[in-house]
Amino acid sequence: MSSRKRKNRGQESDQDEETMRSQFKSFSHFRKDGILTDVVIAVPGHPEIKAHKMVLAAASPFFEAMFKSGLRESSSDRVEMPEIDYEAAQILVDYAYCGNYKITKENVKNLLAAANCYQFEEIKEKCARFLVDTIDENNCFELEKIGRAMGLFSLSNPAGCFALQNIEKIIKSESFTALSFEEVDKYFSAHYLFAYSEEIVYEGVLTWIKFDLKERSKYASKLFVDHVRVGQIDKNFICDVIEKEPLFSDADCSKHILLAWKFKAFWRSDSCIPSDLRDEFERMGKSRFPNDVY
Repeated sequence: MSSRKRKNRGQESDQDEETMRSQFKSFSHFRKDGILTDVVIAVPGHPEIKAHKMVLAAASPFFEAMFKSGLRESSSDRVEMPEIDYEAAQILVDYAYCGNYKITKENVKNLLAAANCYQFEEIKEKCARFLVDTIDENNCFELEKIGRAMGLFSLSNPAGCFALQNIEKIIKSESFTALSFEEVDKYFSAHYLFAYSEEIVYEGVLTWIKFDLKERSKYASKLFVDHVRVGQIDKNFICDVIEKEPLFSDADCSKHILLAWKFKAFWRSDSCIPSDLRDEFERMGKSRFPNDVY
């Protein structure tokens, strides 16, 4: 192909893009002036937002399906949006016309919810990336839930990894003590929970229970037995702290502590481990460090 032809094609492409920008700019002016608009976006308690069905359909598969469905909604000149924030609705409509939008820490969650509901995928992904940069011990559980609910693994995975790799920060946060039993049980069950010492896990279990002692004391035995690998805890800590904790004094906890002493005794002596204890010792001996087993 000659350089002249390639140049001509490049010029045609630039001209096409310029034409499209000009057309969408005209649509935007039409919308602001109420010219040929054929639908309004209605968020309760706020002024209606005028728009063109064709523009909304081009920007969102949700609106495309709605306006092409042949059902009542396709012929209606009104779209009710009772479940989303008004500012977010305005941003979605502005984006449909000019592609511009601004994500801030104040609007990101509402905008993400709106973009997810009405299938503005680019905004949804950009909101997820924005939130990833904000992940900390105070919001990681919330952001993981949001990501999973929306199928945004680009958000849920980093948030979940942060929670598992920062247990020392996590157990001191309000987000941790606010977890339900099912959630905290799942957290401590995680295969990749990373802790420099098992004492941290013990402190985490105790912190969660004591935050609402009256309601949560019934879970003490299960959390302690299922998740605290006492065999990896220093013997002085076991004697001075764990064995003196009333929450962990029932028969199941006492049996778990006794197993830890047996684990330590067999580990030091290199004696043959009894077959009936192998599974328990294997579980108690698993390290919280990646790719390492004691």
